[in-house]
Amino acid sequence: MGREGGTSTTFPTQLLLRTACLFLLCKEIWEQASSRATRFFQATLCVSSFRSPRNRMEEFLQSISASSGFPVDQLKYLACLLLLAPLAVPFRALHNVTLKHLYSVIVSFLMLWFCLGAESFAHSFGTSLVCYLILLYVPHKHAYKVVFAVS
Repeated sequence: MGREGGTSTTFPTQLLLRTACLFLLCKEIWEQASSRATRFFQATLCVSSFRSPRNRMEEFLQSISASSGFPVDQLKYLACLLLLAPLAVPFRALHNVTLKHLYSVIVSFLMLWFCLGAESFAHSFGTSLVCYLILLYVPHKHAYKVVFAVS
């Protein structure tokens, strides 16, 4: 069964081109949003410069926390929760299972980093690695007990 009206590019090439286009589009959107957000935060908070997008968001959430009375950590979780709905659109558009896994891992790590900070990576990765090694080397009959005791 041949292709009808198809192009001569192969699937990996098409995937690479689509990924590159998506990356460039996301980069363009991020740059525009970042410059607009910087101007907004500078005008709103009367601060002349910020160090990173995470610090900008934290300062913005701290100002909301001060005015609303909600703790900053709860506002971070709420921001991540509200951000997950739009982030599901590109995930649904991915048809390759490996790309879906990679997208999930990247988004999860970014959310983890934003909510809990960089030190959370060591704890999460260390615990996961230890549990994985236990599942590999401990007999299946006792593995679940050992994982429960360790974690």
